[in-house]
Amino acid sequence: MTDIDDSYDPRNFDILLTDIDAEDIHKIIPRKLNVKYLSEVPNELDGNITGIMYSIYLRLFCATTIRIKNKIKMVIFLVNIGSPTTFISGEVLHSFGIEMADPVNDYIDVNINNRRVQAMMSHSHFENICIIGMSFLNANKVGFHTFYGDGIFHLNFDEEFGEKEMNLRRKKKGEELKK
Repeated sequence: MTDIDDSYDPRNFDILLTDIDAEDIHKIIPRKLNVKYLSEVPNELDGNITGIMYSIYLRLFCATTIRIKNKIKMVIFLVNIGSPTTFISGEVLHSFGIEMADPVNDYIDVNINNRRVQAMMSHSHFENICIIGMSFLNANKVGFHTFYGDGIFHLNFDEEFGEKEMNLRRKKKGEELKK
């Protein structure tokens, strides 16, 4: 089990994305993922997600649905395992007609890929980027598989792994580490 530091304040989280701009989010990444950014869609996606590695820093981007109230839209997300919190950009929230009373401190309940999550509004250096953080990945038991040679990754939902499936090389009491 992972220990959670209860003193963490998500308002202090920041990420500098000098290699990503509005054109990347609105046009280039959606084209590579075969979606139209912020387009309304009839149904929520709810399966596994395949994404791409993008930019010289091999950032992990994917497209999936967000549902707020009765609207469903296709959104581009940066998957960031360094972020404990999931963030939704002000642009995306505004496209749903959402104005947060206190955008710095408030959380909003949204469905991402047909799974409920509490998210905050993106801020600071990443105000225009939606981020899937560890709270979402952990709550949904997401298996995270990267294929660097192919430039893709997969998020597999509700994966359960035991010691056998993980093929861990652990040293048992009185035994040498297997090579």
